[in-house]
Amino acid sequence: TTADRSKLPPVHPLPERHRMPYHSLGDKFVGRVAAIWDLYDSLFRDSTTVLQGTGVVSGTGGLGKTQLVIEYAHRFGSAYAGGVYWVTADLGMVEMITQISVAAGIEVDTKMEEAAQVTQLWHGLNSRNLPCLVILDNFPENVALRPYLPTTGRLHTIITTRRQDLGHATVRLPVLS
Repeated sequence: TTADRSKLPPVHPLPERHRMPYHSLGDKFVGRVAAIWDLYDSLFRDSTTVLQGTGVVSGTGGLGKTQLVIEYAHRFGSAYAGGVYWVTADLGMVEMITQISVAAGIEVDTKMEEAAQVTQLWHGLNSRNLPCLVILDNFPENVALRPYLPTTGRLHTIITTRRQDLGHATVRLPVLS
């Protein structure tokens, strides 16, 4: 984008389909202009990446990882016509499936195995052929990330975590001055 990267983009309404339990701080969100553009770049870099469109925001507790991603969703969410879906990742896979499927209006057969439910969920989102944003907030320690990630489609995924070992394009948040 040719936007002025010395400033935060303005807040926009979210797409019709969304699950976003948090509001933007608007002009009260300060000090993370570079980080929000780094996150944007990690999602929109070229398509030669193995897991296209996966961004990780990591850092110790209390640095503002969740707030950064809330602001990203409210400032860039209108680019995701298929929806913006906030997931409380530390509640587990079943909760992810439920939170996204309900908000997106996708039928998932809950009698199937978990992996098949996830496949059904991603297929449902991809079948609309619209870009979507999935946010996995507070991704836990000692849990494999790959089963939570979409394998194909126009899906961007942002993960907030304290972990340093996920190996994707990572925005590491320093302490604010």
